[in-house]
Amino acid sequence: MHWWDVLTPHQKRARHAEFRELFNWLMGRELLPAIKYNPFILADDRPRLYKAGAPERKSDRPKMEGFWMIYEAAKDMGYPCLQIAMGISLTTFMRQGNICSLKLSDNLEDNLLKQVIGKSLRQKGNTKAARLQWDVGNYNLLRQLIGDAHKLSMKNHRCPYVLNH
Repeated sequence: MHWWDVLTPHQKRARHAEFRELFNWLMGRELLPAIKYNPFILADDRPRLYKAGAPERKSDRPKMEGFWMIYEAAKDMGYPCLQIAMGISLTTFMRQGNICSLKLSDNLEDNLLKQVIGKSLRQKGNTKAARLQWDVGNYNLLRQLIGDAHKLSMKNHRCPYVLNH
């Protein structure tokens, strides 16, 4: 029980089927006479050892004031790439991994910023993955951020990535 209680819900869910099968085997051989039912059973009329659900958040989500404080601090500390990343996340709602993988040559075509969402690609495969695009000409902030990324790329020996330092 001590080992089980420290597992996260994801770790418990991953082991649930194996434990149910193990307990069914043990109970079938009558090796657990004190146990009346399988604690990993999926029936609703029995108490379960395994409870579904996400763990409670350890910290609160950042507020917009904190976002802008980090944005300004990045400017003062000389991290324009962080400002570009934060601006792109604010305008496109992309995740960190998708933003970091953006390339100026591959993802920017004819004033369109295109991206295949990585999480969707891993979950659904190449044919069903979410493909998003933004017309940079219609978004002033995004156009400015991409322009800053181009300038920064030139300064950093033509780095192919939108985010470069």
